[in-house]
Amino acid sequence: MDIIVINIKISQFFDVLEKNKLTPNSFFHIINKHQNKAYSKTSQTSYALDKEFYNKCITNVKSTFNYTLNNDKHIVISYSPYDSVLGYSYVIFMPYRDVHIKIIGFLFALFLALVI
Repeated sequence: MDIIVINIKISQFFDVLEKNKLTPNSFFHIINKHQNKAYSKTSQTSYALDKEFYNKCITNVKSTFNYTLNNDKHIVISYSPYDSVLGYSYVIFMPYRDVHIKIIGFLFALFLALVI
């Protein structure tokens, strides 16, 4: 297997992700599977992610699960490639409140379409 290494600043990587968010309050982390550390745009996270969280992220290549972070429910989507040289997983946290707002907006638009 051939490997290509690209040297970019992590802040530039997060800037690209910030511009392409799934929802207004969603955020992205990179997790080092070997050290159980999570990195975000600002730096290492200021909150603790428990061992169960890490296990859910790294057990499968792709996983989706619910997680409560700072008393706020999130949908977590993770991608952990088996062939990752450095052992990184990529994780998106999407707050339930964002999803609810989108669903309510859709239902309201559907209601208006049916009424008009």
